[in-house]
Amino acid sequence: MSSQAMEKRKETLASMCDERARMLQDQFNVSMNHVQAMSIVISTFYHGKRPSAIDQV
Repeated sequence: MSSQAMEKRKETLASMCDERARMLQDQFNVSMNHVQAMSIVISTFYHGKRPSAIDQV
């Protein structure tokens, strides 16, 4: 295999890795947004009940 073809494949692989890393970062950010949203919902539900809904049997 020529060194030029090998270099092109390395560049392609590096580009694919970078793109996958960006996709994983975006997916992580979305997941964190969902966790934060759920914590707000749970907190609102918990603090809005007297006695709290979580402590009820």
